Amino acid sequence: MSIKTLSTVPLIHPTAEVRDSRLGAYTEVGARTRLLEVALGDYSYIVNDSEAAYTTVGKFCSIAAMARIKATIPWAGRRSRT
Repeated sequence: MSIKTLSTVPLIHPTAEVRDSRLGAYTEVGARTRLLEVALGDYSYIVNDSEAAYTTVGKFCSIAAMARIKATIPWAGRRSRT
């Protein structure tokens, strides 16, 4: 069993996909996790099989396995009538 050590350089699993994102100090991205335009605050981590897109995660946050976080943009010009 290997012991992983976090540092100011983010720890990204080799199977993770991180694009256009900013990772803080002492952060970790787990196996098979996908990040797209995400800001991950210091001391936060997101574990295996998760997805996050277009969002900001604060400091000291932990995101569980298989979680999906997606900031959506409301449909422009589409209005509901009741």
